[in-house]
Amino acid sequence: MSSEISVSGKMSSKLLRLRRFLYTGNEDAIYRTGNPAALRLYYRSKLKVINEILKPNDLDMILNEVETANDRGCLPRPETVLFVLAVALRCTRNYARRRRIFATLKNICCSVKDLYQYINFHIKCGGRFGVGLKNFINQYFVEKDPLALAIEITYEDGCEGWEHKDIIEICRIKPNKIATKVVLEYATKGLNSAIACAAGDSDSNEIIKRFCQIEELKNCNNADNAAALITALKCDLSVVPTGFHLNRQVWAAIASVISTRDLLSYLPKLLRLNVLKPGSLLEQIISEYLVDEELIETSCIELLEVLIVITHFDRSKEEIDINDVVENDDGEDEDTEESSVIITNALYTMMNIVIQNRQPINKRFMIVIELTDKMDYFCFNQEHITCLVAAAVILTAFIKLEPNVIVGIFNGNNIDCLEIPQNEKPIGILSILTRFESSFVMPSAMFQWALQKRANIDVFINLMSDFEWITTIPEGLADPGTLEPLDSLERYRREMSLPNAKLISFSLSSPEWRIGRNNPGVLDVYGFNAEIMTVIKAFANELFR
Repeated sequence: MSSEISVSGKMSSKLLRLRRFLYTGNEDAIYRTGNPAALRLYYRSKLKVINEILKPNDLDMILNEVETANDRGCLPRPETVLFVLAVALRCTRNYARRRRIFATLKNICCSVKDLYQYINFHIKCGGRFGVGLKNFINQYFVEKDPLALAIEITYEDGCEGWEHKDIIEICRIKPNKIATKVVLEYATKGLNSAIACAAGDSDSNEIIKRFCQIEELKNCNNADNAAALITALKCDLSVVPTGFHLNRQVWAAIASVISTRDLLSYLPKLLRLNVLKPGSLLEQIISEYLVDEELIETSCIELLEVLIVITHFDRSKEEIDINDVVENDDGEDEDTEESSVIITNALYTMMNIVIQNRQPINKRFMIVIELTDKMDYFCFNQEHITCLVAAAVILTAFIKLEPNVIVGIFNGNNIDCLEIPQNEKPIGILSILTRFESSFVMPSAMFQWALQKRANIDVFINLMSDFEWITTIPEGLADPGTLEPLDSLERYRREMSLPNAKLISFSLSSPEWRIGRNNPGVLDVYGFNAEIMTVIKAFANELFR
């Protein structure tokens, strides 16, 4: 156990801030959904705690937390561990410490994408291509199995703004195998140079074969050939010419080789683009892969990911404009109203498989939802999901996974409880919610209700459109002393003898304002995405506070 956790079990401020960053991308207890680059999360100035930890030479704390968080595999943004190591390396000049950081980095970097992500963070933190970094990059390329390396570098021309040629030439990588040299030749000089380098080396045959097929695919103009090459290469969409991105035959090949998680993530886009023709080979392949238990478990798919896609399919008639039909690759316009019943059924089967294979958080939850007109706003950083739909999806996930959930809606300074069957579908829960309306929202009401009912709650969750609730309360209706949510939460903790009761407060449409103000046990969430359940689980289980 870290020296920064006292005998009483309280976490130090520095350890708390480090853990918060690893799980939320912020030293404060705030999780913002969306693109980290657009949110400007990964800047050295955003992670000041690293320098504070290193001043008393507690590198062990940083490395232990990074390795533990990475091993758990439950980070909503896995790249945060790479950023933490980049900042730690920049904050120390001690040779022994830097070697230990690179040793940890070696255990975490599993792909060229990870490596380039780290390089990007390293440069952003003000680092250079020094001897240590060059040696580390050399080691990665030289120790990697040559065929595995060939597969990695052919998926993309580069990552994070870096081209393979740039990195290889800057670091002057010195291969210890001919096969590795062949890969580097292809990345820097092209296919002909790689073929010449591989002459007489039998270990390079499979590598050259792959490179030839990749080049053939890049220049392919026939769907049959493209599909055959995709199947042989087991490649994803990144190397497929854009002219085939709406071709059903090509997508049938892609669907059969990519991970089930990647396939699931593509489905809403394929639905919007009208690629999923009922009765097609593509529909058959997708539906078979969606219900393969082994593939589902291998892909580590979370319930919320499945529910989001189910909601897209169940609401497809509302979301797709009938006048905005995309012409398919056969030159025909198709009605979207019949969007695959087979795939929808397969998604529900997948949902049940995921539920059977997932352990509940096993906390006592109370979830209260705002139902004003503002819940029709789109979620922060989401173009196709409204706050109300997001609330219904989140609620579905909890009802299906957790044994102890109280559901309510904000109704002025009262809470109206709802009874929702566990087998209810997301579209059904959405329909139930649309029957009610909140006159205004008072977040403190959920704590007051729980206190009056003497309900033992471990985690309160409010699902609101934004945090401007106080402006909607009629003047003079409530005593100002009862309005402050944190005061009401503290009172609940004290009177119910539940000092660790937590609050997760959602502002689904806006990143403005916040309720928590760094109160331990309060997490503010802005927006909605598939990763929020990972954050909720980590927070509820005290992985951070």
